[in-house]
Amino acid sequence: MRLFIVTLVLTATFTFTSNVRSDDKDKADRHFKDGVAFLEKGQYERASYHLDKAYSFDANWEYLEYIAKTWSALDDYQNAVHALDAYLEKGGDKIPAKKRKWAKGVLERLEEISSNQVNNEEAQAHLEKGKELYRQHRYEKAAIELEQAYDLSPNWEFLELMGKIEAALKNYDRAVEVYKKFLSLSGDNISQVRKKAAKKDLENLETLIKLEEDRKEAPTHYKRGKTQLEMGQYKEAARSLELAYRLYPNWKYLEDIGEALAGARSYRRAVNAYRTFLIKGSGKISEETQTGVLYKIAALTNKIKTGSEETEDGFGEEAGAQRDGQSFDWDPKKRSWTWIIGGVGVAGLAGAIITSAVANNEQDRIDVICPGGECPPSDLEVMQERQDIVNKQQLATRIFAGVGAVAVAAGITAFFVEPNFSDDKETEVSLVPLLDSDNAGMMIVGRF
Repeated sequence: MRLFIVTLVLTATFTFTSNVRSDDKDKADRHFKDGVAFLEKGQYERASYHLDKAYSFDANWEYLEYIAKTWSALDDYQNAVHALDAYLEKGGDKIPAKKRKWAKGVLERLEEISSNQVNNEEAQAHLEKGKELYRQHRYEKAAIELEQAYDLSPNWEFLELMGKIEAALKNYDRAVEVYKKFLSLSGDNISQVRKKAAKKDLENLETLIKLEEDRKEAPTHYKRGKTQLEMGQYKEAARSLELAYRLYPNWKYLEDIGEALAGARSYRRAVNAYRTFLIKGSGKISEETQTGVLYKIAALTNKIKTGSEETEDGFGEEAGAQRDGQSFDWDPKKRSWTWIIGGVGVAGLAGAIITSAVANNEQDRIDVICPGGECPPSDLEVMQERQDIVNKQQLATRIFAGVGAVAVAAGITAFFVEPNFSDDKETEVSLVPLLDSDNAGMMIVGRF
């Protein structure tokens, strides 16, 4: 009797389990069919849902092929790789040889794509960090981030920023190499504006490299000039020192240039070399040196007044032009009318500002008393007189502004034209560019 009961229980359990498995199998089949249908229609999200459901009810290795295809279509290559791995492992020898070969080939491609996807994500993170460091002017750290990004994913789009960073670090040769690579690989994938900007940056970098090369030659010419100066070869020394200064505008060269020009009896140019030395070296030269240079300027100015300056052999600007096709005259030209006309222009504009302010202030007062132009009868006559004055002030404003604008424009024109007609050697004032390794701007140089 006991044996019968046990047998009955086992039979009932087996029957129940079989029914449950049969039910799960039916659900799995339904979800699998739906998943395949949605996959063929390109509805990958729904396909993924139904195929995952099918596999949860029945872990059939055959489902894994379609699950892998779905993940691949959704660009989730890591999950696609896992699905194909499981497909090959669980299917084993049951998978036909042709399909197994196909699956292995797809798996290799998916693994490569998955690896690239991970690399691209890491590269993008390094790129964003590099951009932020570049904005903070932390160029060395930015360069490291960009190099890491490019190592992970050699994307030509990274190269433009890499070039800018190398340029900021003054690694001009590396920057040129990177910019050339960027322009070559980007092709027609960038706008003409962006391409033009990159080409301009490349040209500037190549110019800077040339300047760097010239700068390296400057000390050689300077040493030669110093030797010639000590030997009393003043004209030769002046040429060597001026060439050094052209290659590298180091204000410290100017004192020696002044001495060489003075020895060559080119006094006016020597004076201006000394003056430029004092201007560019302001705050950097000792008081003793400054005093000594001022004494030299005073002595040379006296020689100029006595007419003892040497001009017969054309030494100076003409000699410089004959030597290398460039003028290197330290002597600024007279611009008296420039300053007179410009002063009139500035005064006219200042007058326009003043009369406009006065007129506006008075008009505001009138508007308070006569809102909307309606004045009280008792104030009508007085307000009319005040309005006439305001009208005259506004007319004066227009006249001052017109004269001022014309005069300023004429002054700017005279600034470039007037020196060509200057023959006065006593009083000269000039506004010239100031550009060297330490400063950039404009300076006023003159002789009075």
